[in-house]
Amino acid sequence: MISRFKKSITIVVLLVIIFVFLHIKSHPRLSVFYEINQDENNSTFDAELTSILIDTLNQLEIPGMQVAIKIYGDVHNYNIGTVDYERTERVGEDNVFKIASVTKIFTSTLVLKLAEEGYFNLDDTIDKWFPELINSETITIRTLLNHTSGVYSYTENFALQCKALLNPRKLWTEKEIYEYILKGKPAFEPREEYRYSNSNYVLLGIICEKATGMEYEELLYDKIIDKLNLQNTCILPYDETPEKLVKGYDRDVIPLGIKRIETFNDSLSSLAYSAGAIVSNCNDLIEFYSSLLSGEIISDKYLDEMMTFIDCTDEDLYVQTGYGLGLRRFEIGGHVLIGHTGTIPGYGGLLMYNADKDYIIAALANISYFNQIAVLTEIINYIDSREANSFIMEAYDESCYICRWSN
Repeated sequence: MISRFKKSITIVVLLVIIFVFLHIKSHPRLSVFYEINQDENNSTFDAELTSILIDTLNQLEIPGMQVAIKIYGDVHNYNIGTVDYERTERVGEDNVFKIASVTKIFTSTLVLKLAEEGYFNLDDTIDKWFPELINSETITIRTLLNHTSGVYSYTENFALQCKALLNPRKLWTEKEIYEYILKGKPAFEPREEYRYSNSNYVLLGIICEKATGMEYEELLYDKIIDKLNLQNTCILPYDETPEKLVKGYDRDVIPLGIKRIETFNDSLSSLAYSAGAIVSNCNDLIEFYSSLLSGEIISDKYLDEMMTFIDCTDEDLYVQTGYGLGLRRFEIGGHVLIGHTGTIPGYGGLLMYNADKDYIIAALANISYFNQIAVLTEIINYIDSREANSFIMEAYDESCYICRWSN
């Protein structure tokens, strides 16, 4: 009996040792990133903010990060860290990232553009397209856009998550995704509550296709990407994987340590579809958002619709105070910020407009669930400090975007 007990204890100890070893091995710690050969022509503003972003990158253990800020008409670029976990190659301005749910701003813009062109109305019910979907006779396009439809989010399906992660080369069809949407029960009756659901934006992509007879990807190119000449923006797996797409890394979504998300992973992109399949870089995101807010893509009428926010919080984003049509509203340090964040295994991003100071921030990183709010807060605090010291203060333009949407 004692001998068996000792054997059992020995086996357990060995298993614990193996587990601890594998855990340590699968949780490599990123080496500290140091800026080298900093551009001597950098302004004090750029040099100081670069240092802040490097500190933030190291504190949050992010492999690589790309940041762009459009302020007072000028775009400032910051490429921090590396494209890989081993820190062998620097992030460059020409690198691209998966932007995840920042895609929702593009999809919302496309929906509003098609509404403007008369293909449908925002308050049309969706039963004509999805008669099998529970509550489709009372769910409207608007409730899909602002997440008040109650539609079950297909990305919460555990079996689907496993299939997507275990089959990186699988191409998911819209029909397959829709079948998973139908599997779930509604979270609530339409317009009763707010609950973020990726299904809403998949359904919107399908509506765009059914209403126009064109593919979602073709519509994005026609109405937005080609129109604005966004040369670093594409949709996977509709397009070929860009050579400059950085590798992604995950330490939060998938258990058991750091996992590399290869750039050829078509499963995650095709599964994200119109809710999160776009690849881009910060310069293109700045160009897109600037054009959107200045009325170059959709009219003021539909921008007003887009900027009509319902008051709501989000359990995953404590700074959220509202949601519009494809736009989150944040409040950070007394500032109102409008835009979207995004997370997909391997990548994270944000695109935000500071409604108080009239500047745009884009940030992309090659790791899941990097702390977007921390990065955003650091940038906002730094700009505030420089303005307080009259370093970059300029005359405030009364025609800025926020004059129309500050309420």
